[in-house]
Amino acid sequence: TAVPSDITVNSVSLDEKTDTILLQGSAASLPDLNRLTHQLDEHAAFQNVLLSQHSTKTTKEDQGGSHSVFTLTVTYDARHSTSHLTGVPTQR
Repeated sequence: TAVPSDITVNSVSLDEKTDTILLQGSAASLPDLNRLTHQLDEHAAFQNVLLSQHSTKTTKEDQGGSHSVFTLTVTYDARHSTSHLTGVPTQR
């Protein structure tokens, strides 16, 4: 899967002029967030992965548990993307 299971994406925005995607969300832990950035960085369709903001928030419901809230940007290159179902390159 493209997004690790311990990541929640709250917002996705695309700047069509620059093919830049803005992701906002939360991760169960900092290692989970690191895994997401690494997976995006390793994927041929994504470049310039930049974690622009992150912070650790305490969750009241989890009796003092915490999670990481993040904002990241990534440049999308459709020439390198493939369909998740067929493995065939997608066209733009």
